[in-house]
Amino acid sequence: MDGLGNIGAGKYTPAQKIPKTVAETMAKQSEILAQSRLTYDEKRGIIETEMIGRSVGAKAKNYDVLNPKTRELVHLVEGSRIEKPKNSIMAGKGRERQIDCLDWLVDKYGGTPSEWQKVKGFGYVLDEYGEERRVELHWYENPEVGKVEMKIKERNGEIYIDDD
Repeated sequence: MDGLGNIGAGKYTPAQKIPKTVAETMAKQSEILAQSRLTYDEKRGIIETEMIGRSVGAKAKNYDVLNPKTRELVHLVEGSRIEKPKNSIMAGKGRERQIDCLDWLVDKYGGTPSEWQKVKGFGYVLDEYGEERRVELHWYENPEVGKVEMKIKERNGEIYIDDD
């Protein structure tokens, strides 16, 4: 025991106690999933998510999202999440298919060419009536640069996806 009342040199604190009940165990698993940006969905299993912060915080970030129908930039709904399905990487690192505009991305944003990926996911935007709509998003990302050129994916002239 040291002079501060700590036993040994370990970093154990009472907050790190091992959960004893099923509820505590489930709460601990939820906490671990939240810290690792993973979410459990009953239909889709574990999916990766990214929280879109609220604008009052210093860490809040949001992305410019191109609405191809209006050619305007919109933003994701604050407090929502970007969900990436298991096979979210469409081209680039980790895939056989290469990114068609790789030279343009490197010229405009920089980053290591072999690290660029084209990715898809799902998020929420506000429609023209101010209602939240779930949409399919496509973007490019690089660990050195982050997410760029985010846009809403169109299908048959429509951009909204029905909520599950």
